[in-house]
Amino acid sequence: MTRIKERPQFDVHEKYFPANDIVFGLMFAEKVLFEKLVHAITHKEINVIGEPYSQVEKRERAATLRSIRLDILAEAREGIFAVDMQRYYDEEELDKRMIMYGCRLMSTQVRKGKSYKFLKPVCVSFILAEADNSESESVDELVITSSTTGKVFSDLFTLYKVFVPTAAGNAENDTDLYVFSRFFEVREPSQAEKFMKDFAGNELAKELMKMYNEVTEDTTRFLLLEDEPYFHEKLSDEDKKRLRDEGRQEEFNKFVQGMLAARLPFEQISSIAKVPQDVIYNMAHAAQRA
Repeated sequence: MTRIKERPQFDVHEKYFPANDIVFGLMFAEKVLFEKLVHAITHKEINVIGEPYSQVEKRERAATLRSIRLDILAEAREGIFAVDMQRYYDEEELDKRMIMYGCRLMSTQVRKGKSYKFLKPVCVSFILAEADNSESESVDELVITSSTTGKVFSDLFTLYKVFVPTAAGNAENDTDLYVFSRFFEVREPSQAEKFMKDFAGNELAKELMKMYNEVTEDTTRFLLLEDEPYFHEKLSDEDKKRLRDEGRQEEFNKFVQGMLAARLPFEQISSIAKVPQDVIYNMAHAAQRA
């Protein structure tokens, strides 16, 4: 009798690792896990109303998500909370984006005839998967303060930057943020094995690995999700070029072939992949001859 090989406890995917935008959006659209992540970042206990809204699973609030353009958004009894995963970023651009979407989360609450005293606090967290903090702090909390008194002007608006490499580098840290950060750093099997070893018996780590395995069990629809405008806008030209320039031509070919298989127009594929249309044309005809 042939024994079926069991899937490893933490079977990390070559491309869709924990810090991937789609994987993140699927995993943390789960209410309990989202609440735990927010608590690890902000130290605030929150109670989400309903389920979080993810760019991957838009459900009925697609219009709101298009206007906010953050990975995951949730309304809780304690306020409105959003979390966004960033792998590559421009610091100046990111700071402006954080402020803009934080303000938008505030302004979308305003209704005609409604008192401002009913505004809910807004909390936006950006998880910076590949950015160290030169100040050696794992989390940078940003609030509105008075330049005259130095006191907090209002607690209605709070932004957080989470520096994953900084948090993961603190081996003496036994907080949930440390577990999350180590999880987000995993890119390859050896790192996954070390994560399993280092966190054997840790309930949060078990929950993360279980959810990750479930989300990545079938990645066939991920290529189509990558073609969604939201996820393409999150990739800079540099990121798209990375698919070609860092010895990942095979991955780039699969990326393009997936769009060809989905019968996207050559012009659209050319725009998405940042290559001339004749390159796409040649790839399509080469595939037909194969």
